[in-house]
This record gives sequence, C-alpha cells and structure tokens, in this order.
Amino acid sequence: VAHLDVHSYSQIVLGAWSRTTTDPNNITLVETVADVLTAGMAAAYGTEYAFYRGNAGGNMPLASGTMQDYMHGARGINSYTVELPPSMFLPEHPGFLVSPDTIQPACEELAGGIEALLRFHAVTNLTELATLAPAASACSLA
Repeated sequence: VAHLDVHSYSQIVLGAWSRTTTDPNNITLVETVADVLTAGMAAAYGTEYAFYRGNAGGNMPLASGTMQDYMHGARGINSYTVELPPSMFLPEHPGFLVSPDTIQPACEELAGGIEALLRFHAVTNLTELATLAPAASACSLA
C-alpha cells in the first residue's frame, strides 16, 4: 500500500516530494492515500494529522535524500513520513520530548492508519500501490 517512515515530532504526514514543492506525477493518488492514512489515524482519538508535501507549507526546510523520496521515485511506491505527536504548531510544544503517556495513543493512531491503508488497498486493488511492510508489529496494543 505504502512505505511509512515514522518519526517524532510534528503531528503531520509528509508525502512526495521532500526535495521540491513540485507535485509528483501521481498527485491525486498520493493525496488519496494520505487522506486514507490520516483519517485512519484520527479514528482512534480524533487527533488530526495534517498532510503536506515539499516544505510542509513553509514550516520545514526542503530536504534531499529522504527515504520517502527514494521509495516514491526510485521504487515507485507511495511513501510517507509520519511525524507523531506532539504537534509542532502548539506554542508550548515540547519538541522531541515525548510524554510517556502519549506513546501508547500515538502507537494506536499509527496502527489505525496502517489498518486503513490495508483496507483501502484490499478494496481498490490499485496496481500503482505496493505492499506495506509489517510495521504494525512494532506497536504493542495489549
């Protein structure tokens, strides 16, 4: 379905491209898959993850050599960087200091996004979408 590169912090999802503000050729598919991912993530607790490309609407510098751009460009796989909470848009954001009580909810949100991507792929059978590595096993939801 997609390649996901998971980080903290910012509470956003970034799609191709990171190195330029130019849209990829399959921008409609990139945005559709991002919508599925972010909706699946929001389903758990209502946490909103904004989707950006390029410089994240001027909030981040352009970056070359990212895994998301490599997977999208060289491998033809829709690829996203998921930046988990806390949000960089809050004035009091703690940056990379993730509160221990937010780890499990963020993991559940990510698992919800992955599940939504798998369900989307199962019902659409889009040949442009590749398979997803079993990243959900990184989260313990017990």
